[in-house]
Amino acid sequence: MRLTILLISISISFAAHAQKLNRPAIEKIVKRMDSLYKENYTSFSKNKKTTKGKLFKEYWKYYKAPSQIYFSVEQRIDSTEYKEEYYFYKSKLIYATEREIFYVPSLDPDNGTTWAGSYYFSGNKMIEEETLGHGKSESEDNSWNPEKETLSRLQKRKSEIKKQGINLSF
Repeated sequence: MRLTILLISISISFAAHAQKLNRPAIEKIVKRMDSLYKENYTSFSKNKKTTKGKLFKEYWKYYKAPSQIYFSVEQRIDSTEYKEEYYFYKSKLIYATEREIFYVPSLDPDNGTTWAGSYYFSGNKMIEEETLGHGKSESEDNSWNPEKETLSRLQKRKSEIKKQGINLSF
């Protein structure tokens, strides 16, 4: 009987520890990771082509520590700058961001219009999203699926980083 009670209390303890993260907990982890990666990241760049054959350069940064992984991808094609960021905690995606800045060189080459999205994940499911600016999140037919798009793009990025010979152990 005592052994059964002990096993049940251990199970409850592990279950409580494995509970899904909420936004405040994710933000706390991301803030801590941001302070670490900014001084300790590794970077590389890749030359790529658009589907129309135009050359551009992609810039990658990554950081790995016990139970934490961060990586980002930045690129500029014509007058649009793109940035993606991914945060992993205990090998699970917990937070992702994407940003597009559209520059109009004839008006002001240093200022642009920004669209950005922030996505919170727990248990491999998006639990919350936040978007700013005018962009794909305002589609009239509501066909945009940020969870599906983010996870699909993430799989592509994981494959690309592995092709560089980098093992982040996702």
